[in-house]
Amino acid sequence: MIKDQGLRRHSRVRDDIPVRWYVDQLSLEGKGILRNISISGAMLETKAMIAVENAPLVMLKALESGESIFVPPLARMVWGRMARAGGGYFFYGLEFKDPSSAYLNALASRVEAKSKSAQFGLGSGIADTSWDTR
Repeated sequence: MIKDQGLRRHSRVRDDIPVRWYVDQLSLEGKGILRNISISGAMLETKAMIAVENAPLVMLKALESGESIFVPPLARMVWGRMARAGGGYFFYGLEFKDPSSAYLNALASRVEAKSKSAQFGLGSGIADTSWDTR
């Protein structure tokens, strides 16, 4: 029997929250987009290549003030990969570090709302935006 049978601990939904990120350990910073968000973490899409071997901590800040309630300020980078088609984009799995109950509640509400809208054919939550993610 395969561990967890490929199931996630928490539901994830597609999202597109523009953020500013900073990795103090590596003196790197940039812009990106949080995708595939859950109450435990998200996927960061950015144009920067970041070494994930030491699981660096990432500071996050939403670019849109209205979305700041969905973006805990600290996450641990757990994996990384380049986009399949190249294109200069990289994806990183983030695990939120000790989010407050306010963040957890806001994230749970967002995940539930996006999950319901996808089920009823109202879209997947991905917008075709042209964010500069450098």
